[in-house]
Amino acid sequence: MITLPQKGFLLAKKHQSYSRGRSKTLVNTVDDRSPMAKSFSKASEVTSISIMMFVPGLVGYWIDQKVGSVLLFTLLGLALGMGVAFRQLMLLVSDPADGGRGPEVDSDEESKQS
Repeated sequence: MITLPQKGFLLAKKHQSYSRGRSKTLVNTVDDRSPMAKSFSKASEVTSISIMMFVPGLVGYWIDQKVGSVLLFTLLGLALGMGVAFRQLMLLVSDPADGGRGPEVDSDEESKQS
């Protein structure tokens, strides 16, 4: 992680891109892995998301069997799993490091720099 001063930050190297995370520090997002390594990384993320979808449903099914209810906890578990998986999928798709977009500068920071 690279911490840079807030004022007067310019990208010195054109092949590097920086994205702002949840904190106030800038994170270097240069990914120089091979295409095969990148594809395996994405495949593992998608597999994790699919596991997140169905494991709560299986836990809900197990609870239904123990309690004796009919699909109540299974449906609740599936709804919870689908919600969490959908959120993770949106985070995966909207990752600025993967989209090739340049750094985003907030309008507040722009006005402070001028």
